Amino acid sequence: MTIQDLKPNPQDTSAFYLENIYQLLADTNVSPASLPSNVLKPPPFSPPRHAIWVNSLWFSSLAISLTSALLATLLQQWARRYVKVTRPRCRPRDRARVRAFFFESVRTLHLLWAYDAVPTLLHLSLLLFFAGLLILLRNTNHTVFNAVAGWVALSTGVYAYITLLPIFRSYSPYYGPLSSIGWQVYANIQRVIHFKHRHNVPERLLGRLEAVAKDKASHQAPGIDFDIVDWTVDALHDDHVKEQFFGVIPGFYNSEVGKKIQGHPVGLFSNKFMRSLNEFLDRTLSLDSISESVRNSRLSICLNAANIGLDPYASSQTTRRIILNENWYEVPPSAQTWYILRRWAKSDNKHIVASGRCIIARIIAKAWKHDETWIALAMDQLGVSEDVLKDYLAHGNSVLLANLIDITRLFFENRIPYLDVLRSVSEFSVQDVLPDLQHQFCTLWNKIVQDARSQPEALHNDSAFILEEIRATYNALHPSGAAGSTTNDNDQPSPTPNHPLCTDPDRLSFHQPISTNSATSRTRADPYRGTLLAPSRSISHHSATTVISPPIPPDTP
Repeated sequence: MTIQDLKPNPQDTSAFYLENIYQLLADTNVSPASLPSNVLKPPPFSPPRHAIWVNSLWFSSLAISLTSALLATLLQQWARRYVKVTRPRCRPRDRARVRAFFFESVRTLHLLWAYDAVPTLLHLSLLLFFAGLLILLRNTNHTVFNAVAGWVALSTGVYAYITLLPIFRSYSPYYGPLSSIGWQVYANIQRVIHFKHRHNVPERLLGRLEAVAKDKASHQAPGIDFDIVDWTVDALHDDHVKEQFFGVIPGFYNSEVGKKIQGHPVGLFSNKFMRSLNEFLDRTLSLDSISESVRNSRLSICLNAANIGLDPYASSQTTRRIILNENWYEVPPSAQTWYILRRWAKSDNKHIVASGRCIIARIIAKAWKHDETWIALAMDQLGVSEDVLKDYLAHGNSVLLANLIDITRLFFENRIPYLDVLRSVSEFSVQDVLPDLQHQFCTLWNKIVQDARSQPEALHNDSAFILEEIRATYNALHPSGAAGSTTNDNDQPSPTPNHPLCTDPDRLSFHQPISTNSATSRTRADPYRGTLLAPSRSISHHSATTVISPPIPPDTP
């Protein structure tokens, strides 16, 4: 079907004359005298009605689509011109005035109508093409027509649904060029029906959508707020963005909105959140390009974010990684490190308090140079005065034993899960330690043993785990072994045979110092020198700074 169907076809004229000649020649009864004197002429040409419709629709579709393309090109040029004119190189005040001036012309001359006209014309062009196609197939082949008509009907139904849905469901993401016109008709009908409330009906569909969005945003919706947080975690990629997000998440969870969304199921979200937090923590610990101040700040952020209560087990694992981070144990600890750890140790969150005190305990045990920062940390941690601390430093490793007693008591009384910290702070010799500290250690030991014996059937006995971690220190204080062991009052076997009671903590004769070459001595690795060192070390105090003398290697007599 082409434009040729709208004008006479020469072949049709030739066929007409040939058909008449054939009829005359084929009729034997016709004599030459009986032939008509006038020559027969073909009937006047009249194009088929369906051909007129098809060509009208298709050429209209072509014209409209070209017009749409032209208008789209013009809109591009107008937009570039508008941006160029409204961004002159001048003062911000003058630039704002220029933009306001031209924006007023955009509004009064209805440029947005031209913008909406482009997709409208394109859709109209497609509609006309489909209409012409159906008329053509209707007069060509019914089978093909039925197949195409079914698809066009389905597409038309979907298009009508997309166009009308925003009118009845304001939050619909679907929208068509004719939706605005449909809304105008619907709004006018509503104004007529509800005359008293006509001012409550927005004039434009976009205005209605904006009003609904503002109304929804003004009301708290825990489900939506939870989805926002979930989507935000998915979008976190840059470390700087993660630092900002994890920094505000504890405050958000403690806010009114955060408390309302905590009732939602957080299984998958918790895994996603902790995985993202651990990735951020690993990069913070591994990257050498991060300064100490940034690293300490990020570690603080990770600790706070890990303890918002999503997953206790995952939170404890993240906190353990922060505690065991070797970057804390620089010699000496910086003033910023001291400030952060002191703030942690005085936090209202018991998990953060435990983390801060565990880190300080490890710094006290591992730092080889004791400057003013170390002394301040030790005094805060142990709760002693400077004179008492100097007395500790003057008597062997008394300060290390006091540190072990303090952190062990914290673990026992609060059931702290980071038991592996105890072993790391108990790697020292008990030679020449103060008797009073020996007495405190044994008193605490007996208390923990009794608690462990009261729970012999417990699957996870925290007291027994604590005893295992500090057992080496107990053995060093009781080299005779049997002197410190005992059984139950009824002479029954102890339910914790590996953890005997100290028979009499008040009798200091059971606390004999042992030689550095004793079999109970242990060696430890210096994290700063990478050399295996003997546990025995002497500490001398010089004015404001405490210096540790070089240790004796294990193979030295």
